[in-house]
Amino acid sequence: MESKLKALKVVDLRDILSRASVPVPAKATKADLISKILASPPALNAYTEKYSPPTPSVPKDAPSAPSERIEPKAPKNGNQILTEAATASFVPKDKPSSSTAQPPKKSSKASPTAPSESASSSLTAPDDDLEKRKRRAERFGIPLVEAKPAATTNRPTSIKGVLDDPKKLNARAQRFGITTSADPKGPDVSLKRPAPTDDIDPEELERRRKRAERFGTTITA
Repeated sequence: MESKLKALKVVDLRDILSRASVPVPAKATKADLISKILASPPALNAYTEKYSPPTPSVPKDAPSAPSERIEPKAPKNGNQILTEAATASFVPKDKPSSSTAQPPKKSSKASPTAPSESASSSLTAPDDDLEKRKRRAERFGIPLVEAKPAATTNRPTSIKGVLDDPKKLNARAQRFGITTSADPKGPDVSLKRPAPTDDIDPEELERRRKRAERFGTTITA
């Protein structure tokens, strides 16, 4: 320690003593200053704080976790890659289940209930109409009129009776200038008009005669 103090200057020694609040005489020599510092513990502390290098605080090393060793994988060969790809792409097909429901077979025979249902529907239709008419009559306060069935047979028109009426026959004969037969039940031949008689020229008569001779027919005057 004394050798370290001797290496210092007088000004530095005085500064150490002043820090330790130790009175220093004005004419004190360097040896006197060193002896005062050695004799005063506060002066020694001041020297230590000023000149001793600070000891670095070394933190305790934390326990390091054991490092995992990663082993490099060996490269895959071509056959192994093809095998893995085929395994990944293969999808097993579902087997058809034996318990698949089959469609029901169509029965060749018609159900016996069909005619009865159609007959019952045809019977209930008029009843529904009658019920509707009854409700409408009760709603509006009008009497119910039942619909009469339509006549199945039509009356034949008596055309023969009209033709056999003698008065109408005479009126028609006078109108058209024809004669009627006396027997109304006989065939009505007189209703036909007589053929008109035209004056035939001799040339026309000669032409007709030649045509008749040619075709073997009779001449009609």
